[in-house]
Amino acid sequence: MLAVSPGPQPKNKTLPKVFILGQFESSYDDLVVSYEQSLLTACDCTMKTAFGKWLGMLHELELYSKKQNIDIRGVKVWLHVFWNPDGSIEHIAYHLRPNSKIIDEEVMSFLLDGFAKQYSFPLTAETGYAHYSTGSFPVFGEVVEK
Repeated sequence: MLAVSPGPQPKNKTLPKVFILGQFESSYDDLVVSYEQSLLTACDCTMKTAFGKWLGMLHELELYSKKQNIDIRGVKVWLHVFWNPDGSIEHIAYHLRPNSKIIDEEVMSFLLDGFAKQYSFPLTAETGYAHYSTGSFPVFGEVVEK
């Protein structure tokens, strides 16, 4: 007898929009499994496009932090971002890197939560997509236009 795949499973709605990597491990693992498409595959496997869009998002986060009067210069962070097909952010998991400037976790979570609620990534896809990488501020590099 052939096993029938149940298809895409609903994403775990018990996770907060922003959380620290290491929290909610079981729900995080479920979330990771539910996102089969990466940012790179959503960008038709074009590394330059995916990297440029990633840098663009980090640049927008930096601009948002300035509007919120939160200084993130010197912050270095691991980020795992999960986007909906329309480019809106469903979740951001993060962890400050050991060589990062110290920033209060509540402040960083507040900043990322506010950013996630108002930002739309300049990429739409048929399914949600995710990316795990680092971010350092200030952002240096070439940003791909929206």
